[in-house]
Order: sequence, then C-alpha cells, then structure tokens
Amino acid sequence: MTCNPVSKISIITPTKNRCALLRETVQSVLNQTYPHWEHIIVDDESTDNTAEIFEEVQQNDPRIHFMKRQGASAGANVCRNQGIKYSTGDYVIFLDSDDLLAPSCFENRFCVMEKTPELDFAVFPCEIFDKHPGDLGFFVNIENGLNDLDRFLELDVPWANLNVIYRRNSIKSIGAFDEKLLCWQDMNYHMRALICKLGYKKLSGKPDCFYRYPVKETHDRISYQYLLPDYLESQIYFLSDLQTRLSAAGLLNQTRRQVLGGRFFSIIQNLSRCGKKSEAEKAWFLRKTSGLLENLQYLEGLFFLKMPYEKKFVNSFLRFRWGRGYLSSSKTLFKVPVPR
Repeated sequence: MTCNPVSKISIITPTKNRCALLRETVQSVLNQTYPHWEHIIVDDESTDNTAEIFEEVQQNDPRIHFMKRQGASAGANVCRNQGIKYSTGDYVIFLDSDDLLAPSCFENRFCVMEKTPELDFAVFPCEIFDKHPGDLGFFVNIENGLNDLDRFLELDVPWANLNVIYRRNSIKSIGAFDEKLLCWQDMNYHMRALICKLGYKKLSGKPDCFYRYPVKETHDRISYQYLLPDYLESQIYFLSDLQTRLSAAGLLNQTRRQVLGGRFFSIIQNLSRCGKKSEAEKAWFLRKTSGLLENLQYLEGLFFLKMPYEKKFVNSFLRFRWGRGYLSSSKTLFKVPVPR
C-alpha cells in the first residue's frame, strides 16, 4: 500500500520509571517506514535515569520530544492530556511506554485514514506478547459481530489504546482523558468516543502493534489495587459518569441498565467488604435516586449489603437478579491465536 505522505502523526506516550522498556518502544517508532511523525514522551516524575537517557535521545532525532509533566496532578491521563496539547500532528496515536509497533504501522494507518476521510478513527489488529512479539501469539481481541459499546460495558474490551489512530479534529469531540480515574482510563476514553457516535472502522489482517501482557507480579498487583477502597470508588465514579453520558445520548436501553446495575452492585459489594458499609449503602441508594434501579432491585441489593458476606449467596443473587456473573472473563479477550 502506497500513499503520498502529506500529514504528520503524533504519538503520545506517558511514562514513569520504565527506562529499559521505553527504549524498546521508542526504537519501534524509529523503525517506522513512514517518516512524518513526532513522538511526544511525557515523563511522570520518574526516579530512574529516564530523563537523562531520553533528553539525549531527542538530540539525535528532532522528531522525538521528551518533556516532564507539568503541575501537581500526576498520572498517565494527566501526561496524555499534556501531550495532546503539545502535539501538532493531523493524526494521533496513544502508545504506552511498554508496547511496540510493527515497522509498517504508521504507513498503513495513514493510508487508511487518507483514503477514508469520513472516518474519525480506525482500529487495527493488535497482538499480545511477553518478552518479544510472537512469543504468546494471541490477538488482544477480535471482531465478533457484537456492539462495541456493549462489549466495553461487559469488560470484553474490543481494543486497547495502541490499536487506534484518531483524526485530530475527532479527539476534540471526545474531550480530555479523565484525570480523576485511577483505573479503566482507556475504556473510559474509547467508550466516550462511541457515545459521541464518531465514525470508525475496524480493520482485519496482520497485527501492526503489540501489547505487552503484564507479568504475573504486575497482574497480581493490579488485581489487588482494584479491590482497594480508593480504586473501588473510582470504579463507581467511572460507572456513574458512564450512566450519565449514556442517558444524555439516549443510549441507556434496558439491557445496558441491567448490565450497569450488576456492575454497580458487584463493585459496591466489594466496597462494603472493605469496611466501607455506610459509603456502600449510600452509593447503592444513589443508583436508585439516579433512576437506574427499580424499588425491588434496590431493596434486594440493600438486603445483601447489610447481611454478612457470603460469596455463594452474593453470586446467586447476581445471577438471579442481573442474569450474569461479575466480573466474568471474555471468551475472546487474549484467547484467539494469530494465524502464522
């Protein structure tokens, strides 16, 4: 596929204390066959030698811009937002500091966007890996014919950050990354793009990017964090914001009410188990006053919040009232082999 290169692509990478991995990520950008890009690396106060190394790297290639995060607020979303403001490209790719790109990634994506100007963004196949591309050999996820907004809501995440190329004018419609979120940050951004009804297309074929699967220690740490009170409250905030956006867009149908209700209860139940019973009951009551729950649903949930926690009883209630288990794993996420 050949196109006349006329536009610049901005790659935005937040990073913190990942110097060795970031070297690999930057090298995969330097290896691109399409030359018209800028790589904005925003450092979130690293304490390793990231600044020393990449301030030197940018001197060797003016397309690389290393900057330190400004202000008191921290986190990947803060860095992404500052990177967006600094960037100048016609197209934007969000690339985390441990992921990799195939050499033809920019060229292929640029050509697709140039040939289909009606697209706000495009989604490309992505492969997960451990130490190097090909060692695990599974897609991040695949097309299965289901509605993508519902798949995100079910945590059957159809794509990650690096799968996507955005047209700059389109990301203005989505708005900034939500800097309040402690988790599910990427999902929030992609779901907002779908709620805005942006035009997009999902491409098939050979993966053009590679998502580094978390090592066991990182996976276990993240799983533990997600059960801490601050993270549970962040998840409740995520779902509350989502409910508001879906309702305002006329997209909160009965099926999504059911899924949201079960998601809320599962998280609020975990908050109650952390000793935050009054906060949990208040959060559940707010779901009733927001119009998400019917009176019977609210009272049933309140009953289970007040009784001593028994996993089998709670799971039975989730299956009976909400018709599914939470948080259940996808049948396709990280499980479909890449053809060789």
